[in-house]
Amino acid sequence: MKQLLPFQEAGVNFLSNRYHAALGDEPGLGKTVQAIHAAHRVAARNVLVTCPASVRTNWLAHVEEHFGHIRGWDIISYEGAVAGKARRDQYDVWIGDETHFCKTPDSARTRAIFGRDGLARKATFKWCLSGTFAPNGRPVELYPMLATLCSSFAGCSYVEYTRLYCGAFFDGHGMNVKGATRIAELKTRIGDFILRRTKREVFPGRKAPLISTVALDLSEADLKEVRGEENAIGARPARISGRFEDFSQLGDTSKLLRLLGSAMLPGGIQFIDDLLSSRNKVVVFARHLVVMKELEYRYPTASVYQGGMTDLQKLAAVSRFKSESSCRVFIGQRQAAGTGINGLQDVCSTAVIFEPSWVPGETEQLVDRLDRMGQLDDIVTVYILYARRTLSEIVVKIHERKSSIGAQLLGGE
Repeated sequence: MKQLLPFQEAGVNFLSNRYHAALGDEPGLGKTVQAIHAAHRVAARNVLVTCPASVRTNWLAHVEEHFGHIRGWDIISYEGAVAGKARRDQYDVWIGDETHFCKTPDSARTRAIFGRDGLARKATFKWCLSGTFAPNGRPVELYPMLATLCSSFAGCSYVEYTRLYCGAFFDGHGMNVKGATRIAELKTRIGDFILRRTKREVFPGRKAPLISTVALDLSEADLKEVRGEENAIGARPARISGRFEDFSQLGDTSKLLRLLGSAMLPGGIQFIDDLLSSRNKVVVFARHLVVMKELEYRYPTASVYQGGMTDLQKLAAVSRFKSESSCRVFIGQRQAAGTGINGLQDVCSTAVIFEPSWVPGETEQLVDRLDRMGQLDDIVTVYILYARRTLSEIVVKIHERKSSIGAQLLGGE
């Protein structure tokens, strides 16, 4: 089997010495490899892995690399878990990769994994993996995992948990559980269950990525469609509810952000062009397909990675960016490219997040596509673009506030 680094060996020991555990290392530190070694350490004959569909091929490749075969390993997506595709009633080890996919208590995925008859209850060893267990920096996102697997929360109801650690209160529409309270106490209670190391801890000489927000100063002419939509929304009743991430007209928010993405294209493309004058390659992450299509038109030799592609197509997109000198831009759809990509760091250390995200965990995953083992440059540089005096500026401010809460909860920089 592949030789482990000392911190990875410590991670293997942490998992293999616990029937229930969570490994929360920052992305890029090899959680997959540590879990595979831990399964070998406990002599597991039957292992079930649940993971996002986008990284299933990656898991298969890692298992085959370590054992020379995949016998005894069932690797299914979370959608497969919902559809009942697990082939056994009992496993020696269950590994939940990117377990934050099951952060919502009443979702089908969460019930399939952590429910009364969920897959996490059908194995002797149960290990959760994620670099962002609480993507929004909210303690409520940890509840399904902790209530099912962490002994210090045995018997702790959702009502009690949210009262203690989420500052739950009735906001006129329902219970608002988006807060964060008694963080030090919560961190102590999960201390023996979750192991988390940062890149700076395990590689002390490594520099933290340089993340900058870049304001694009759009004119009112650029924002004409955006302002028109804002006026249309403002003419309707607000119907605001604190139970939701935004106001209740989520379609309005989505449409505004899509229009903003298009409005930012001229200034954003100019910014990318300026970067390419001094960088050999640049990775660009965007959210909306209309924005990606415009970027593809501007950079016809770019490699594109988006949802709906097959695993082989995605691997080919990464390979082309790495191997072809003429392919200087990698365009990744934000959600699809946030996990499962490895290799961009071999040839690039500069990224542009074209449309900012509400969710700090999503941004961290994007940054970690470059800031991971194998990165040869001294520092990774990331630019988050937004338009001043628009909703995207509010997104950036909310993102920063959530990030500070997440750092207190699970550790960070």
